[in-house]
Amino acid sequence: MAIIQHKRGVPFSKLGQWQNALKTPIEVGLGRVEVRSQIRTQDGKLVATCDVTYPTAISFKIRVANTDDWVIDRLYWDIKYIIPNQDEEVTETIFIDVLKEVTD
Repeated sequence: MAIIQHKRGVPFSKLGQWQNALKTPIEVGLGRVEVRSQIRTQDGKLVATCDVTYPTAISFKIRVANTDDWVIDRLYWDIKYIIPNQDEEVTETIFIDVLKEVTD
């Protein structure tokens, strides 16, 4: 499982691309494969529902603008791909270790 570190108070932003088994990018966006993502505490409490945009036909951007209230702890995050007329797929759980900002 992947572990990333994030400073509380800094916007959380990740750019992504979904690929098939042959490593070919799959088109994403409205009417195609849609992306949803949430971040939760270890006991399942919702911390944030991520905003998702599609800067290109084969990329998506996940963002949470305000992380001021995130707990200094390990959070759980995953990404769900909603495939039209098919099943949904979900990534492995990614751990986010939230750190306190040191510099004022």
